[in-house]
Amino acid sequence: SQIQVPVMMVSSIRDIFAPPVEQQITPFSWLTTPEKYLVVTEEGTHFSYLGGAGEGVLPVPPELIGPDPAIARPYLMALSTAFFKTYIAKQPQYASYLSESYVKQISQDPLNLFLLKSF
Repeated sequence: SQIQVPVMMVSSIRDIFAPPVEQQITPFSWLTTPEKYLVVTEEGTHFSYLGGAGEGVLPVPPELIGPDPAIARPYLMALSTAFFKTYIAKQPQYASYLSESYVKQISQDPLNLFLLKSF
């Protein structure tokens, strides 16, 4: 991989539109940068992080939205804030939030969350 900047990828296991193995997991394995993070939502779908109850231009059936977007959105906000504060704003004190222990602490059913830095 020629990418030499910090990278955070987000994946949802039940995403039928961007299958996690092809779209996130395999590309993540190609990264050689030491600052790489793969965030995985166990029961998440393509729409888990995007919105509420399917309102929008086109209605989205509940089974495509997934269990509870109100849980997923705070995950994304917390981890993206930590990532950008650490690497863009150069505030290393936020790096502790980019850890498996922090992710385990905030993870809740039915959208269990995992963070991988390598595999």
